[in-house]
Parts: sequence; C-alpha cells; structure tokens
Amino acid sequence: MTENFVAVGPEATMLDVLGEIRRSEDSRFETIEVVHVLSPERHLLGIVKLKDVIRSHPQLGVRETMKTEPITARVGDTQEDVARQLARYGFSSMPILDDRGRLKGIVTADDAQEILQSADTEDVLKMGGVSGDADAYFSLSIVQLVKRRLPWLLILFLAEFATGSVMRHYTQRESATAADTLTQLILFVPLLIGAGGNAGSQVTTTITRALALGEVRGGDWFFVIRREFATAAIIGAILGTLGFLRSNIPGIGWGQPLEISLTVGLALPLIVVWAAAVGSLLPIGAKAAGADPAVLSAPFISTFVDATGLIIYFEVARRLVTF
Repeated sequence: MTENFVAVGPEATMLDVLGEIRRSEDSRFETIEVVHVLSPERHLLGIVKLKDVIRSHPQLGVRETMKTEPITARVGDTQEDVARQLARYGFSSMPILDDRGRLKGIVTADDAQEILQSADTEDVLKMGGVSGDADAYFSLSIVQLVKRRLPWLLILFLAEFATGSVMRHYTQRESATAADTLTQLILFVPLLIGAGGNAGSQVTTTITRALALGEVRGGDWFFVIRREFATAAIIGAILGTLGFLRSNIPGIGWGQPLEISLTVGLALPLIVVWAAAVGSLLPIGAKAAGADPAVLSAPFISTFVDATGLIIYFEVARRLVTF
C-alpha cells in the first residue's frame, strides 16, 4: 500500500479539494481519482470521487456528497486478498484501515494488477509442480531451473512406487491362463489411469481457481461434491460406454472378451467419479488446513488417482473376470 493519497477534512468544500490537488506536486499522490474524507483522528468518514468534485458547485461541502460506507480492507489482510477484492469491484483504489478504523494507506489498481499477475503465475507454476517465485524464464540459470523442478519430481517419483506396488499385487499370477487374462487387462491401464488423472486434474484446477477468487469457501464442500459427483457420473457414463465399445466390438475396437469389456466399461465411470471426489475435496481441505491448494493440485492428484484407480480397476476385474 501507499500513503500518498488525497485526504481532506469533513468541513472542506469542493473548491478546497481542487486547491489541495492543484497545489501539490505530481509525485505527492499515487492517484487523485478518489478523495478520502478523514476526521481529525484520521478515521475514514467517507470518500468522494474526483469526477463528482469537478461536477459539483465549488462551495458544496464534501460531507454532502461523500459515500459514507465505502468498501475497505484491513492492514492484516494479505495483499492477494486485497487485490482480488479491488479487482472484483473494479475500483481504482482500496482504502486500508487499522483495527481502529483509521486510514493507513491505499492499494491502487495498477499495484493490484501486478500482485494478481505474480500470484496467478506462482499458482500456475505450483500446479505444474514447479517451486519458486514468478521470475522471468531467461533470468533463471540451468541450476535454478533444476532446483525448482527436482524436489516435486522426486516426491512424485517416490509416490509412483505405490502404483507399481498395486500392479505387482494384482499381476502376480503363475498360471498361463491367468497371465493371458492379465495381459488383456493391462492393455487398458493407460486408458483408465489417464482418464482418472485428467478428470481429477480438471476438477482440482477448477476448484483451486474458485477458491482463489473467493467463489468457493470451505463450508461449501457439500455443494461442491454434489455438483462434481453429478458431473462426473455423466462424464463417466459416456466414457464407460465408449470404453466398452472400443474394447468389445470387432472391427472398430479390439475385440476383447465380453467380461474384459464390461470391466473396462464399469471401471471407467467409477474411477472418474472417484477422481472428481478427491479432486474437489483435496483443495478445499488444503485451504482449510492453511496450505496452498495449488501445491496439492494437479501433480499430486494425478499420482494419487493412478494408484487408487488401479485398485478400483482390478477389484472390478476380480468380480467379473477369472484370473
């Protein structure tokens, strides 16, 4: 915030306001679009827009035209929250008050834009598993790029061991018949975990953005999960039907046995619904715990759904296919 703002007392006239602005140097005020009316104790009594000052009679008092309950922010608010609030209302500036209601400074729209650009860039990087600030790409050395990317890749690399453990658990069969059946089932693993990971990433990205903009709050989790469950059920049913047809119908598909095709057709909607549930609750839970939802979004959700999606797939297969 800046302390360079236009301020007058409640007894000032429009002529006094214009005189205050004219007598001041260009560098004194960050912006002159809003005039702040302060008490002797610097409590914010109201604001007057410059266009109203210019249009009003010179002897009219600011008390007569000021907006007495302007939208404000507190000194303890984060700069990102203030910037998003300012952008939401389309103001040129936002008054910042202390706990006693005294005006301490303002945040201008151009500063808010820089804050949001930096914050959004950092969120995009975090969602891609890249740590660090929003520095220009060519300003970073190769070593700096490695430091930003390697930590999350190591974490995800270790997490993928869970996927391998699931595969080993379900594919350790000794008979030739079981091995042939497992080979047929494994053909569809990339399709299933890819659909689940992509579905989870879509939901997580959507909810993370909604949280950042204040459109969704922690108490909205039930409404979010209900909407995402319905959406995922429809998408899953469509993908499951397409997966069944792709697997079963000769000529346009792979001509797999009916039980294999049914496994794919049933597992796909279950995985998509599960991914949507996890993808919607994970960022809300992270926000409630004080963590950054973007950090736990796309990279983690894909890895988590890979392992759990395989469990769903093979458990469905155990009930429909003999292996």
